[in-house]
Amino acid sequence: MAEANPGVLGVLVSNIDAGEQAPQEVEPGVRLQFPASQPVDHLEFSCFGNGQMRAVIRTATDTGSRDTTVGAMRCRDSPHRIAVPDGPPAAIDSVACSAFDSDRTSTWRLVVVGQAQPSG
Repeated sequence: MAEANPGVLGVLVSNIDAGEQAPQEVEPGVRLQFPASQPVDHLEFSCFGNGQMRAVIRTATDTGSRDTTVGAMRCRDSPHRIAVPDGPPAAIDSVACSAFDSDRTSTWRLVVVGQAQPSG
């Protein structure tokens, strides 16, 4: 599991009901606040079952926040790698996520992966 990877900084998880929504109606609901800025390499979004859904991801840095709307992702193709908007490694203060436009009741998970540490 991804959570066992030492580079994982956090995991967000939530259930979702089937239904359609416009991206501007979706508020990032599950949030992870770091005690200090963390160098984030990328995010991995997974959902479960044979359905599909979209997501809004909000990343916050010391210069503000940015929402990224991710297009339809098929759950069976999970995990979906999502680049950090400001490019890796981005010093992130918090990450929030909400899935929407799910074609069936499901569960989603967002894994926050930190910058790989050089081995030595």
